[in-house]
Amino acid sequence: MALKDEIREQNKKWKTMTYAEKKKYFLTYYKWHVIIFCVILISVVILVRDIIRNNRERLLYIMVLNNSEQYMYQGLMDEFAEYAGIDMKEYNLLWDTDNILIKDNADYTTIATIQKFDLYATEGRIDALILPESDLSYFEEEAYFIIDLQEFLDEGIYAAVEDRLYLYDCEESDEEIAIGFYLEPDDRFYEIGLFEQGERAVMVPLSNSSHLEYLYRFLEYMNEIS
Repeated sequence: MALKDEIREQNKKWKTMTYAEKKKYFLTYYKWHVIIFCVILISVVILVRDIIRNNRERLLYIMVLNNSEQYMYQGLMDEFAEYAGIDMKEYNLLWDTDNILIKDNADYTTIATIQKFDLYATEGRIDALILPESDLSYFEEEAYFIIDLQEFLDEGIYAAVEDRLYLYDCEESDEEIAIGFYLEPDDRFYEIGLFEQGERAVMVPLSNSSHLEYLYRFLEYMNEIS
């Protein structure tokens, strides 16, 4: 039977079927076609969305390391955007919690995290790092961290974190300088479940940040809501 005749025959059958028969016929012959089409459509939509997001100018990148259960909370950046008057349709604020480092264990995840940090920090793409205090010793020799908060922050914000500064023994000046500060149990970071209560975490701005203005605004915002 020619294809044209077969199509005509199927159309005749379709017209004589009840609703239940049409449903059964459709599921028998076209179910997987529809499922595959939906999967492809969803993949294309996600790809296009990610391309659009990645093409937006990034104003802030906070990298979070070894947080509780890889906690994802982009809402904090949305709240900051509203505070700072940033249009999220035009700009991008990245809250990156997909980073695991296991010291003294060179598994794939740890190596990938180290390589990612080294690359992004060298390029000035990371503006600040938030991580448990126990993991900071792995990074504190890096030059990216040598930023004196007493010089970087204004008196108001510095006074708010002065009693919880993370001090670094700088060999060049032979003195201790504040390169970060401990997060407090009532900080927004703990409230959203980023770290577990009782776990000491530190926030460290990076000295070669490409967005010091917005990093400063973020620290200002965190100080206001804490």
